[in-house]
Amino acid sequence: MLWLLAPGTRADERPRVQPKIRALLLNGGGSASSNYLSHFHHLQDMMQALRDRGLARDSIDVFSADGEDPKPDLVVRGGVDEDFWLIEGTALGLALRRDEATNSVWEGVKLHPASTGELRRWFVKAGKEMRPGDTVFIFVTDHGSRNAEDPDNGLISLWNESLSLLEFRALLGYLKPGVRVVATMSQCYSGAFADAMSPLSDPLPSGDVCGFYSTTRDRQAFGCYPEGRDRDRVGHAFHFIDSMERHPSLVDAHDEVLVGDDSPDVPIRTSDVFFERLLSDAADKAGVKTEALIDDLLGAAWKSRARWEESIRLLDRLGEVYGTFSPRTLKELDPRIEDLQSLSKELETYEDRWELTLNDLRRENLQQFLDSTPAWKEKTDLKTLNAQSAEERKAMLAEALPAIKAFTQGREDVWRRMQDDRATHADAETAQYRVDVRLAALARMRTILVRIAGLQYFQSSGDEAAKQAFARLDTCEKTPVGSLDDDVARAAPPEVVEPLPPFEKDLETVKRVLPSWLGINFRPIPDGEREHLNVDRGAVAVQRVFPDTPAFAAGIRPGDVVLGPPGEHFDEPNRIREWIMTSPRGTAIPLDILRGEETVKTTVSLTAYPVRAPALPAPPKAGDAAPPLTTLTSIRTPADDDATSAGGKRLVFFWATWCGPCKNSVPELLAWSDSSGVPVLAVTDEDPETVRKFLDGWTKPFPARVATDTLRTIHIAYGVSGTPTFVLIDEQGKIAWRQTGYSAKKGLSVPAWSWAHGEK
Repeated sequence: MLWLLAPGTRADERPRVQPKIRALLLNGGGSASSNYLSHFHHLQDMMQALRDRGLARDSIDVFSADGEDPKPDLVVRGGVDEDFWLIEGTALGLALRRDEATNSVWEGVKLHPASTGELRRWFVKAGKEMRPGDTVFIFVTDHGSRNAEDPDNGLISLWNESLSLLEFRALLGYLKPGVRVVATMSQCYSGAFADAMSPLSDPLPSGDVCGFYSTTRDRQAFGCYPEGRDRDRVGHAFHFIDSMERHPSLVDAHDEVLVGDDSPDVPIRTSDVFFERLLSDAADKAGVKTEALIDDLLGAAWKSRARWEESIRLLDRLGEVYGTFSPRTLKELDPRIEDLQSLSKELETYEDRWELTLNDLRRENLQQFLDSTPAWKEKTDLKTLNAQSAEERKAMLAEALPAIKAFTQGREDVWRRMQDDRATHADAETAQYRVDVRLAALARMRTILVRIAGLQYFQSSGDEAAKQAFARLDTCEKTPVGSLDDDVARAAPPEVVEPLPPFEKDLETVKRVLPSWLGINFRPIPDGEREHLNVDRGAVAVQRVFPDTPAFAAGIRPGDVVLGPPGEHFDEPNRIREWIMTSPRGTAIPLDILRGEETVKTTVSLTAYPVRAPALPAPPKAGDAAPPLTTLTSIRTPADDDATSAGGKRLVFFWATWCGPCKNSVPELLAWSDSSGVPVLAVTDEDPETVRKFLDGWTKPFPARVATDTLRTIHIAYGVSGTPTFVLIDEQGKIAWRQTGYSAKKGLSVPAWSWAHGEK
């Protein structure tokens, strides 16, 4: 630090220099075809968020696409005609729907080119101007990719070039030690850049570099999903900026994003990566599996659950919003992650197959339209279209779609098939995306559990170097980036997160989009061979027959030519794919096959495409059979009653000794029990010693029946995602009512019950 001192000024009277904060906002753009308006909006929104935190305009530099170059560098997507789906995926559709490119302009803001040279100049200058104690805030929008040659050396997309992690480290090297760098990165595979936390010469974080990232090093982010197309102000970047309007601390903003970002992103921070590596190294040294070490540490942590209440509430909130349970160990969680990963891959396959089927039908229908109307065939010649202006193509599209729709509707069977295939493909796409969202929620929970285990590790470990490294990293992550006015924070509306539909709804969709299956690989027959065989356009040659499949059972062999059902031979290319996927299952269907020169008649009985639908723990709903309570351990029970018995009407009260709302609910809960005559069974997943100690010190009324669920089998079976949770079981052993959470204002919502000021 440097001070200008008047003669005779004492050292303790020296004026302190206010630390500088400089912000670098980066939207590489990649190219004009992939630089969308949403990315530019991210820059504008972040600029406003930083200004609201008191950063001066001249302390914020924006690097976007080609900078001030007047050439088009931004795609502006207009509205799409509702009938465009009729030609989507065809060559004509691609030719007519070209995104309009324009030049990005930001009045009053200078746009620097997003290039390595310009970034290097900025860091060189910052390195000369900034001093230890100053802060550089870096924001990167959604442009990034995986490095195929070195996955750990991730890439940020710049304008027609890229910036690798190693190159990013080199840029940071221009800054003096002690200048703190805090990054928020939303690009695909952004978690790879968490490695910048440690100098190349030291595996431990220096505390000078930290950040918050949209996802892990091995996952794409929301912007790479088809659901991200044509959508603005969604995904990690938007949610993080939005949360910055409510939380002075970036750590608190990150925690809100963990729940509020309802996309397949897996937001992490640098210290999450630090803990993951710390525990992996510790497990290697101990000769045990990392998961086993983490669960042992979690077991130790849960002996003092009150200490972890904030983290437990975060786990519970994630479980509530994303329709799953609230785990306490990796042993509970990891099998669910593996199940959803498998289901996601299978659904991706189904989605691809339905899209192939729909595209085959669209191309065939369009070709039939063009063949029947020579005038349109001439007007839609691709060479002609490529020479037209954007306005001419727009006018052509507006004229062509009604004609194509009228032609298609005149072919009733084709129109019905196209609508059915389109609806099924949309269902498959939605199901696959939502499974990925739930999978992301489980991955976020895993990160929280690993973090708890890492902090617990410090309680018993003598690794002082790691403790100090984490302390430095923690301080970095809590670095204030400006200051948010309390009135501004209070005025910002809280984020409202709508819970996902129950997982059972997704499984219903999975069953609906599950294609029928024959069990063959096939190839279309070229025109010359088809004329020689004298078969229709849709005939296919069987290349492979899988064992134990409907085709195998029907005696179909490699080399056979599948013609189609008798009297309805396939007359469209690849028609067999749609026929297989949409045909009924378990019914004998006649099929003609050409074997050599002889037409052979056989029957096939199709089955569902093989899939294993996972069981994701979720709350049993009203009317469902209540899971048995037989694995509970009784702590306290009246002499004439078995607290863990499965029979009889009762209310199961899931609670915890550290849970304030649980304790607050007890007076009303007991009042309801006395009024209704229904016994209450209080169930916690804490160890018996902790529960007995609590009960010994509790001087107020409490349920007489108390049991523990240390194995958490009952919590999982009941899909408990927060305490308190109340589940009423009727005389038939079915769920009659359920409530999660409690407040004095709302009370218990059990039917036919009201309670005010301690009275019924």
